[in-house]
Amino acid sequence: PIAQLLFAYPRAADTIVLRFDRRPGLKIDQLNRINIRDAEVKSLLSNPLRPNELILVLKDSLLPQTNYILTLEPGFQDCIGMVTSLEQQIHLQLPEAPELGDLIINEILTDPIPGAEDYLELYNASNKVISLESLGIRNDFNDQTVALDLEVLVFPGNYIILTENVNGVLDNYQVSNPEWVFTSDLPAFNNNEGNVQIGVLDVFGLDILDEMNYSPDMHYEFLDELEGISLEKLSPELDGTIKDNWHSAAQTAGYGTPTAPNSQLISALNPGMNDFKLSSDRLSPDQDGFEDVLIINYNFNKPGYKTNIHIFNDRGQLIRNLGSDVLLPRSGQIKWDGLDKDGGVPGLGIYIIVIEALHPEGEFVRKKLPCVLAKKL
Repeated sequence: PIAQLLFAYPRAADTIVLRFDRRPGLKIDQLNRINIRDAEVKSLLSNPLRPNELILVLKDSLLPQTNYILTLEPGFQDCIGMVTSLEQQIHLQLPEAPELGDLIINEILTDPIPGAEDYLELYNASNKVISLESLGIRNDFNDQTVALDLEVLVFPGNYIILTENVNGVLDNYQVSNPEWVFTSDLPAFNNNEGNVQIGVLDVFGLDILDEMNYSPDMHYEFLDELEGISLEKLSPELDGTIKDNWHSAAQTAGYGTPTAPNSQLISALNPGMNDFKLSSDRLSPDQDGFEDVLIINYNFNKPGYKTNIHIFNDRGQLIRNLGSDVLLPRSGQIKWDGLDKDGGVPGLGIYIIVIEALHPEGEFVRKKLPCVLAKKL
């Protein structure tokens, strides 16, 4: 097989690193096989420290916030003379400094199967191109911080997997984009509980972009074994520190979705002032990846409401209490996993979620939300 271009990274505004899956050739005419739209290549150099890389020097600097397309034309050769017959293209852009919430923790595996290692998935929730080069990962529970130091660009809407064992991810999960899985050191993530922080790392420490705490009780309650099962973020729009914003990956998705949208993904709603809305009117807690949990999205017109959230069956019997006299944030979500107060699955049928919220200034909100607990036939 011919050499494949894995990625292009702007080490400076006028210097581009090209990394291949094998050692590329460095003949004089190779320069004519590399084009960048709206930019002119000045010279092509080898990297003696990394033989799988070539270094492009441009005549002029790349412009910020501008997307370029780099093309390898047919005829490009590797070190043994194998010639490409197809055109290869890759996107290129100068990275921007990330801010809070731009790069988020989207999935984590802390209890891998034997022979594999932990993995951490990051998601670019911004409209920026973000570099991993100056970022760090920290577990605040054991005071461990690891510098990523990866010349990798994360484009908007893309996922990146970090792990100490790439093959452990590729061999055990359905990986949609294997080119987005990278080898990296990670802090030790204890199976029982821990903390994950992603941020910009400098001499002063870690400037946090996103954070979450994990523990086994965040997994689906009826799972007998957690080995090899990742925790997925339900809604990327909501805070990762919200415990109910995480759930076990679905069995039908292979208990993990590295480099792909989460199997338990729920898009956040935009409820009006003083309102509650459900993510669905159905719930089927069978761990098939479809409507396994019910999310109550809420929004208050101001902070300070204390809230009761009770679930009744169609006979008016209380089957679950999700909160009594709870001081909630102004907006967020509440999760019902479909279980009753004894930890069992109640009978199929219609259930009513009753929410009552009282503000110290006297404002009272009462909402009834019907839903159906169902199962596949």
